[in-house]
Amino acid sequence: MPSKGRTFVQLVNKNGTPVEVTDDNKLKVEGTFVITPDITVRTPTLTRATGSGTIAAGARSVSFLNSGADDVPTVLGSVLKQGESISFNAGGEDDTLSAIAYTVASGELLIAAIY
Repeated sequence: MPSKGRTFVQLVNKNGTPVEVTDDNKLKVEGTFVITPDITVRTPTLTRATGSGTIAAGARSVSFLNSGADDVPTVLGSVLKQGESISFNAGGEDDTLSAIAYTVASGELLIAAIY
């Protein structure tokens, strides 16, 4: 029973049964706890570039593959040889990449990005 001047709170389970206190004055609570993590859905994109462009800032990861027949495409000013690929990953959970420029004078550059 509550004392005068004190606040009394009674904890009960979903059936209305009071929660127990152990001999060492700790609450004994039995139940099921559901933890729902925050989930961020990432959007993948796939582009076959045949001209120059820029991957906008904000991507989480970007991969480039020179899928053409020559050594013409560049990424950040460096030539990607035929069949060569390069990937950039922002790393941390909330990190993103800055803008990435590429050029394709002839052939094709396959670009996969996750935003």
